[in-house]
Amino acid sequence: MYHASFIVENNFSIGYPALEQYVHINGTLIPRDQARVSVFDHGLLYGNGLFETIRAYRGKIFRLEQHLNRLFRSMEFLHYPRAFTPVSVEKAIYETIEANRTPDAAIRVTVPCPVQSGL
Repeated sequence: MYHASFIVENNFSIGYPALEQYVHINGTLIPRDQARVSVFDHGLLYGNGLFETIRAYRGKIFRLEQHLNRLFRSMEFLHYPRAFTPVSVEKAIYETIEANRTPDAAIRVTVPCPVQSGL
């Protein structure tokens, strides 16, 4: 299954209590310490995949549309299947920010390389 994982980390520790962090994987928010990657993941095995690092300031995502456009253009260029939409990625990003209570955050959207059948 192709998926995008979303990790929101608080870069500004002043004023934000240390809370359990959540990641968004395969459409589900899970505690960060429970996130797992398959040992067969191509990103792990071969170092291939895509990512975007995006900033949020006071809960507003900086140039989100441009970041998502670049991510989806890169997916198209590399012939990744479109297993999700820009709208679903945007929704997951905002859900993750809200769950982590981090209005000022660095967001990393990772899209692992799809595994071709027979590999």
